[in-house]
Amino acid sequence: MPSPHLNNRIRELCSQALNSDPPELGIILEELRAALHEHSEELRKLAAAKLVRSESKGAGSVAN
Repeated sequence: MPSPHLNNRIRELCSQALNSDPPELGIILEELRAALHEHSEELRKLAAAKLVRSESKGAGSVAN
């Protein structure tokens, strides 16, 4: 699961973006983009690890 600290940071940056003026907004949005990228990388790693575990247990195929 992505770190609670990262989730809180994303929420904080979203709040700051909503309440900021244009000069600061660019900086905040850059930080938000970086945090979201980190979050998506964490999710990607979790999904890959789960897939590997499922395949190692013999559950590699998905039933419809």
